[in-house]
Amino acid sequence: MSPWPRLLSALALGWVFAWALVPGATPSRGDEEVEGWILASRDAFGAGQWEAALAPTRALVERFPTQQVYSDRLARIYFHMDKPVDEAAAWEQFVTSSATPQDACPALAHAYRRAGDRAASLLAFERCRDFDPMSAEGWFFLGQAYRRAGRHDAALRTLREAVRIDPLHPDSRVGLAGALLGDDEPREALEVIGPAVERDGGNADVHLMQGLALQRLGRRAEARKALERAAAITTTYVDVQVALGILDFTDGRRADAHDRFVRALALDPQRQGELQVWLERTQGADR
Repeated sequence: MSPWPRLLSALALGWVFAWALVPGATPSRGDEEVEGWILASRDAFGAGQWEAALAPTRALVERFPTQQVYSDRLARIYFHMDKPVDEAAAWEQFVTSSATPQDACPALAHAYRRAGDRAASLLAFERCRDFDPMSAEGWFFLGQAYRRAGRHDAALRTLREAVRIDPLHPDSRVGLAGALLGDDEPREALEVIGPAVERDGGNADVHLMQGLALQRLGRRAEARKALERAAAITTTYVDVQVALGILDFTDGRRADAHDRFVRALALDPQRQGELQVWLERTQGADR
């Protein structure tokens, strides 16, 4: 049982115990209404009935605006209902009432991003970094946000700081290696990703990044081994299939490359524009 149902069950029982401890006391109509909200919110949320969970949870947030458990729950309900504007507002309520506002991260920034407000999303990532400056994750997510915004120098500085804060954080090393490749620094990218390959061998991302760095350095046989390790971990990673397809094409294995690009397109049809040129280059290749 997750901690949230347990907490809400405890809150509900608290009302019962409070009434029982007062001689002759009976629950007021308001008390009964709140108890109904607590139970309805808990049960509907636990069953994944987001529409049913919404009204009682909103009522609880309005009645108890400083109780972070309710704003957290409301934000998650809006997430499942695909209402990012409302989700962001609920996370902001959580930040206002919580002693640990970093617990709203990175969901707060992601909600703004899905709502189409890139400026607010970037600002939220910066705020999340400041909530807990010693968290590598906060620096990592901010670095990725800077990359998406085209702020490459800021991204490199931020991702370097993430790795400095926690050298064992694999996502930070993957992010920094990717930024270095974007800055045409494959040799340093290979050095950065090396420790993560040794420690996190079951992480497809680290093998992909190692393979891309080796490929840039012209070490194609080693690159293939790294990329095939990534493909063995997950067969549905589009970027791995694309990287192997490009490597096949470079090595003159056009039919194999075509199969890779067809598989990548089946996994992610939204990448049609990117993959079409490769599909055309490898179309009709002999085996």
